[in-house]
Formats: sequence, structure tokens, C-alpha cells
Amino acid sequence: MNYHYLMMTLPTLPTNSKRGKLSWTGDSKIKIEWEDGHASLYTLTYLRRACPCARCKQWPKKEADGFPALPEAQARNIQANAVHPVGRYAIQFMWSDGHMTGYYPYEYLRKICPCPECTTKRIPLA
Repeated sequence: MNYHYLMMTLPTLPTNSKRGKLSWTGDSKIKIEWEDGHASLYTLTYLRRACPCARCKQWPKKEADGFPALPEAQARNIQANAVHPVGRYAIQFMWSDGHMTGYYPYEYLRKICPCPECTTKRIPLA
């Protein structure tokens, strides 16, 4: 049986940020090593749910963290088809569900860092 079709190719990550260094982990997470020494690790599902575009901010159903409550199948199977730089201040994802209008400023990515240290300091987005 050929399982090649099951293997996802991870897109190239932008390298032009002075705020942090982006890299893929072995389990398809994005790691950002920030200029202050902090490291953030994001799942693709987390980043898709955290989309800062106007459409997603107005999503009718929200989770406790303030992010949109995406349909479970959509959230579980999300992939990044491409990741593009937006100047030096943000990145833009081309998501497998067709969504692509959200710009993720590095300042925003730092603010939504999902590590335990950052989540205890953060007030949920509303």
C-alpha cells in the first residue's frame, strides 16, 4: 500500500523577521524563538483558531479563550498550505480550509503564546 499521499509537505517559513526565528518541529508545530530568548510553540489548529482577521473575530460561536469555535473536523484536519511574510511585521497563512485573509503580526503571535507561563498572565480574548 502506498502511504505517500498521507505525508504532508510543510511549507517554507519566512526568514525575514527581526523579532524571532521561525522553524517547524518534528510534529508539525511552528516554533518561534523570540529575540528576548523566549520560545513559543504553536499547533496549526491553535493558529487557525486564533486568526485575527475581521471575519474570524466576528465568528458567532466562541470558545472560552475568545477564539472562534471551528467545526471539529475542520479544526482537527487543518494544514498550512503556505506561509508568506507580510513585510517584516507579520506572516500570512494559506490554510487547507481555504481561509487566507488573516495577517498574524509577530506582536500578536507573542501575545497569544500558548506556553503555560504566558497563558497564566493573559486575559482571555473577548
